[in-house]
Amino acid sequence: MGPGSGQAKLDPPPTPHDLRHTCASWLIAAGVPLVTVSRHLGHESAQLTANVYTDVDRSAHQVAADTMAKLLNPKNPKKKAAHEFGKNYRAALTM
Repeated sequence: MGPGSGQAKLDPPPTPHDLRHTCASWLIAAGVPLVTVSRHLGHESAQLTANVYTDVDRSAHQVAADTMAKLLNPKNPKKKAAHEFGKNYRAALTM
């Protein structure tokens, strides 16, 4: 282990796997795209990274909810654009 783990007096000291998991968790929490984190870790696919680390970024659920709330707000000028997009998308699916 490097000098940082000795100074921290961690018991038991973190394993390389622990440090790898911490690195990935911190990158995801900082907003680094999952594909980038996946490549950084050397995972074969981003799906593997998503399967292992989906519980890390709980804030993404709140961002999604906030975005939908803004789009559904009747005073939001983007609501009309979102509604038109949804209507056109549904129409394209039925063709």
